[in-house]
Amino acid sequence: MIRVRSISKPIVALIIVGVLVTGIFVGYYLGFSTKPSGLEPVRIGYLVGDIHQIEFYTAYAQGWYEEEGIAPIKKEYLYGMPEMMDFAAGELDAGYVGCVPALIMASKGAEIVILSSSNEEGSAIVAKPEINSIEELDGKIVGHPGLGSIQSVMIKMVAEEFNVTPTYIDYSITELPLALERGDIDAYIAWEPFCAEAVVRGIGHIIYTSHDIYPDHQCCVFYVSKQLYDERPEIVKKLLKVHVKGLNYIQENSTDAIQSFASLTGRDVDVCQECWQRMVWGYHVNRESMITFTDAMIDQGKISAEDVPDATAFVNDLIDEILLNEVITEIDIT
Repeated sequence: MIRVRSISKPIVALIIVGVLVTGIFVGYYLGFSTKPSGLEPVRIGYLVGDIHQIEFYTAYAQGWYEEEGIAPIKKEYLYGMPEMMDFAAGELDAGYVGCVPALIMASKGAEIVILSSSNEEGSAIVAKPEINSIEELDGKIVGHPGLGSIQSVMIKMVAEEFNVTPTYIDYSITELPLALERGDIDAYIAWEPFCAEAVVRGIGHIIYTSHDIYPDHQCCVFYVSKQLYDERPEIVKKLLKVHVKGLNYIQENSTDAIQSFASLTGRDVDVCQECWQRMVWGYHVNRESMITFTDAMIDQGKISAEDVPDATAFVNDLIDEILLNEVITEIDIT
């Protein structure tokens, strides 16, 4: 008679966990790693809950990528530098990101092509109720969403203009309103809707907007890899078509777009409506502002002057709006 040795409970638990983990990886492979029938997979990066990139959320929800024969593989990030690091490592084909992290990584050799604007302006300095001006930030603690963000560049531009010297602390974007509420910081600069959140909750108020800092400055951009641009121009044009449709839709149907964004991200509609007044939409990139930011980052040590000896030539080499103009003409946007 053959005896079957009983299996201990810990071993059974390990087997169950192994099966579950295997199932997760198989599910991931089937869902994301294989090419859906008839659709071209494209890896697209974007920032979590960032209303600056609402055209991506809108296009994804509307199914416009699939209509163009594209299967979007979403890759979500808390802020721009990790996205750009993945891009430089070949993990992304296209995406939405702030122009500053794009400029930083491009200066280090990342082969990126900026095709269109995603938004302009849309950031603000939020302070606790008793602080009412930039001058009052002298000696205070100001939070920002990371050294590679456009906000970290702008807050230092403001500090230099007003001759104030705050202490800077970087936080995850989602932590900034909480840090203000706890009293860990006196103010912060962020992108929307993380400024509007403090306003709606009554824990802070806006003392300066990015419009005050630099009217119509470039913020987020839509980009692709140079490899995709060179080797698959038909895919790039389809991506641009979806992007332009998204931008057009949110400008003509702001109420529906806000409702959809709130639903997709779990944001309060009141917060999205509050920040909408500070958002500026457009198709074309504000090159001059990107040149200004590049010069500022060279002064701040974020970009090496040896890597970028000519800021104007550097920015102009990154931007190509030929396909954008074709798509706008074809869609007949006036």
